[in-house]
Amino acid sequence: MVTLATQRKFREALRCAARWHAQQFRKGTKVPYIAHLLGVASLVLEDGGNTNQAIAALLHQEMSLGIIENSLIVSSDGFLALWPPS
Repeated sequence: MVTLATQRKFREALRCAARWHAQQFRKGTKVPYIAHLLGVASLVLEDGGNTNQAIAALLHQEMSLGIIENSLIVSSDGFLALWPPS
């Protein structure tokens, strides 16, 4: 179930991802990198994923780079308790 709280978390994750990737483009194109992140989040939601999984999709680049600890997203309860970053 999507609640106002989970919508707020998704919007905050989207704002952070957009800010972090504001000057980045898909390799060899002029397509903003955020388009990829939105596409991945869309696939998650369209395949029945929940909001927390869509947030993980938005932030997967930061997870792979070690900017965000995977444990923040693996546990949806822990993630929501720690988001947004201070």
